[in-house]
Amino acid sequence: MQKSKLEEEFLQKLAAMKTNIGLHDRGVIFGFILSLFPIFPSALFGVVIGYLNLSLLKSGKLHLSETSLVRRGLLIGVINTVISVVLLYFILHSISEVGWNAFLQNIIDHILRLFNNLPLIKKNAFEKNLV
Repeated sequence: MQKSKLEEEFLQKLAAMKTNIGLHDRGVIFGFILSLFPIFPSALFGVVIGYLNLSLLKSGKLHLSETSLVRRGLLIGVINTVISVVLLYFILHSISEVGWNAFLQNIIDHILRLFNNLPLIKKNAFEKNLV
């Protein structure tokens, strides 16, 4: 069976995309991909990784060819974060009449709990230095 022109074009674009992805840093690609999903924590993590990549670019530790992908990822990630927060608010508001203040406080509490439970921070060592 003969391939259609659409299939040939699609396969050529897919091969070109695979080649282009291989030319970029893995951290930049990972941050960009996370930024693409309009799901609240994913887009936010994509923005954080993009910001870290931007600081690596400014310090000269990352190649300058990564600049456009990092900036696009940051822009898309910020837009997707805002969209996902607004959608999440409207979903929660329609279900349980949650106001903006309670909603934002709940998100901040969840983010703080996430960072407090990270295994990288040793609470006992920190608390011993305070006493």
